Amino acid sequence: MSAALATVAAVYETYNRDGASAAIDRWADPGIEWRDPPDLPGGGTHHGRRAVRDRVDSIHSVFDLYEMEPTEMVEAGEQVTVVSTARARGRASGARGEMTLTHTWVVRNGRLA
Repeated sequence: MSAALATVAAVYETYNRDGASAAIDRWADPGIEWRDPPDLPGGGTHHGRRAVRDRVDSIHSVFDLYEMEPTEMVEAGEQVTVVSTARARGRASGARGEMTLTHTWVVRNGRLA
């Protein structure tokens, strides 16, 4: 496994074990850039660990359970694209859901950029 793939795998492990904030603090470069589609509520580009943490916290605020299981990782240079199954439970409703997500990460110097 390449260093970039190992880094991304470790990000998901940390996320599922210790939470999003821990994963961001441990694996995100201080200058990380996070891009969501602009048509999503709160979407757009978020710069830096604090902005990324705030964005992820806003997404997770409606869930009391949120976990991601990577099912495929493909590396192309410094980019790693991950297909994962996300499982969540609504905080207010208790409703459970599952969906497939795709993230593309840029890995530089062992960190998400």
